[in-house]
Amino acid sequence: MCEMMDDLVTASKATGTSHKSYHLEADLMNGWAFRLLEVFGTATDLSFDVDCPGRRHLLQHNVPVDFIPVIAETYRQERQFARTHLFEKPLKDDMGDVGLDVTRLNIERARSEIFRAKADVLLNTQSLYPSTEKPEPEPIARELIPCDEPLSLQPVLEPAAVHAAARQEALPATSEPRTVETKIIEDGEIVADESPANLPVADFLEKFDILLRNKRKEWRPETASDVGVVVRMFIDILVENGVEHSGQIRQAHLAALRDYFSLVPTNYGQSSRLRSLSVPELRALGQKMLEEADDDSGARVGLGAQTIRKHLGNLQTFRDFLAARGHSIVSFEMKGLRPSKKRASELASLTPKPGPDKTELMFQMPVFSGCVSEVEMALSGSETIHNSLYFLPMMLVYLGTRRAEAAGLTVDDVVKTASGWAIDIKSNEIRSLKTPQSARMLPAPPEMLRLGFLDYVEKVRSLGYRPLFPELCNPFDRKNADPGDRFYKNFNPLFVANAAKGGPHWLRVLHALRHGHADTLKQNGVSPELIEDIHGRDGASQTTIRYTNPAGLPLLKDLLSRYPVVTGHLEPKPIRLLSFVDAKEPAPWYEDPVGKRGMRGKRA
Repeated sequence: MCEMMDDLVTASKATGTSHKSYHLEADLMNGWAFRLLEVFGTATDLSFDVDCPGRRHLLQHNVPVDFIPVIAETYRQERQFARTHLFEKPLKDDMGDVGLDVTRLNIERARSEIFRAKADVLLNTQSLYPSTEKPEPEPIARELIPCDEPLSLQPVLEPAAVHAAARQEALPATSEPRTVETKIIEDGEIVADESPANLPVADFLEKFDILLRNKRKEWRPETASDVGVVVRMFIDILVENGVEHSGQIRQAHLAALRDYFSLVPTNYGQSSRLRSLSVPELRALGQKMLEEADDDSGARVGLGAQTIRKHLGNLQTFRDFLAARGHSIVSFEMKGLRPSKKRASELASLTPKPGPDKTELMFQMPVFSGCVSEVEMALSGSETIHNSLYFLPMMLVYLGTRRAEAAGLTVDDVVKTASGWAIDIKSNEIRSLKTPQSARMLPAPPEMLRLGFLDYVEKVRSLGYRPLFPELCNPFDRKNADPGDRFYKNFNPLFVANAAKGGPHWLRVLHALRHGHADTLKQNGVSPELIEDIHGRDGASQTTIRYTNPAGLPLLKDLLSRYPVVTGHLEPKPIRLLSFVDAKEPAPWYEDPVGKRGMRGKRA
């Protein structure tokens, strides 16, 4: 943690922001989040309401009330990450290297020590920054853990040559010939919406909001978020290079963004601290990590090729939007910057295809076979709780549905037909569908019916719910919440915990089930065209697309019966809902976002 603070302070000095008070504020808010994790552990999900012991702990130590929403959000993110395989695996490796027994108690002790170290350092960073407007923070209620050596500040490398070139191109025109063709704009020229043709960089986010509004019926929430991320990154690159308006943008600035992608720490998206850093600060940190690694391949920096392709494509969309509105902006040349697209065979090899042998082992997890309680679903017991964690994986395994399709079902989407009970996958008030071909009728799996699925549906309906899985729907944000993402966040920690005890494990756990379903049907003689109908994708040929209708319910029922039974060991139990669902209360992982604010949200 001392070394990390060395990197961050050095980066802030290199960018001239070390005197800004928001650095110290971010340290304090992150520090108190880790202190709560040290004090209460990761098994406690603090609510931060009036009666919450975590909130009382903060107020007892004179933490400003306006810090608490940010501390709460950081606490939840770090708590969730600390309970994943990505956190525990390197921790176990380190414990093994020093000869410490890798037991659950020792893992918990080690986890607490990590939180303590992070809190101790982050809550004692006042001396690392020049004098700020903020008063000296209250002393923390424990002694600072000593570091082996004092902080040693290292010089930061000068910006890459491409940035200097970009800055040179951003200067007023000279007699030298231009290498990039741009539209000549008259001074003061405006476009149809009365904004300048040379759009100020400071107005880019305002235009992005318009693009977002125009695309609201086309873009999924995650798509909108992805585009927003790269637009903000590009704005940082432009500001860093002195670009004031769209007419000064050059191809070199796009190259600078691409170079930056190769220096972003790989755990950027998992760390609230890293997400609060500016582009120059993250670049300096990534450069230092690269230099300290034994070799380039061992450094944990750089976005994946497919992520870079996605970011550059999204930025092109934003560029085209500005150009279409009449703003002056150079055409981007992507060739040479965008990584090559992987072949279909290569993409297929990236996703595991768990077959019935592995899915049967998955259904031996306590959440299916019996757990201690609804708050201890990872431990074996006698209780069977009927919710999305119980039924939704069965839909993924037996039907091959997308997680969002299953998570966004309503009680009215379970229908009785002449061919038996079925699940009607269609757009509804909870979620849309990925493509028009995604709308389809699938037979309800016989195993789900045997295990009480219809009784579950009727009980949920009787309570007045519309969603089939109420715990996945955010009552405070019905428009943007993704029930599929919420299910993943609930299920993945249980899957990882079970794998740590010797259970099955594979990457991309939910998406892999869809691939495994297709592979199992293919191995059992189902044609690719019919698998496309089952999975709700375009047909493989013009004949299947234009001249035939999707397979009917009776045929699909016969085809799906070829997937082996993998839940035969489970016994039907009386329907028991989650207590908060039964009480018609919001799920504990949702709270009213009013009053929250971002980690920093500021730029020098």
